[in-house]
Amino acid sequence: MSEGRWRVESASAVLETRFFRVVRSAVRRPDGSLADYHTVDHPRPAVAVILRDGDRVALIRQQRFIVDRSVWALPSGGVDERESIEEAARRELVEETGYEARTVRHLLSYYPSYGVSNQVFHCYLAEGATSARAHDTNEVVAVAWFDLAAVRAMIASG
Repeated sequence: MSEGRWRVESASAVLETRFFRVVRSAVRRPDGSLADYHTVDHPRPAVAVILRDGDRVALIRQQRFIVDRSVWALPSGGVDERESIEEAARRELVEETGYEARTVRHLLSYYPSYGVSNQVFHCYLAEGATSARAHDTNEVVAVAWFDLAAVRAMIASG
């Protein structure tokens, strides 16, 4: 079975920032019809880090004005220019948790919002945590360790 391809006929930026741009595209769908789409283009990848210590993981508490909620989340952030993806994972871990990790290894890469964005996240597993400094209080309200059962319960409850 052959897949129909979506083809971009034209594309132009309608908003540009240093972090992303919003693109309006005229797209030809597999049935031949033309449709307008607005998408978010991220020029650099992002990282997320699972910091594990035995059967516990560290999560960060952040207040997110966009959704008007405080959430527990994995440390994450964008990859800076001239920085490797692993370097970004290590940097974000220290900035957001205050911990350095002895080992960091890539687990998977994924597109969290591929219906509207090309942003790719590279997820890393970090182990061997040692306290390095205080976390960045502009980004993170608190850092706490949770056992895996508690994390599963948090996921299940939304």
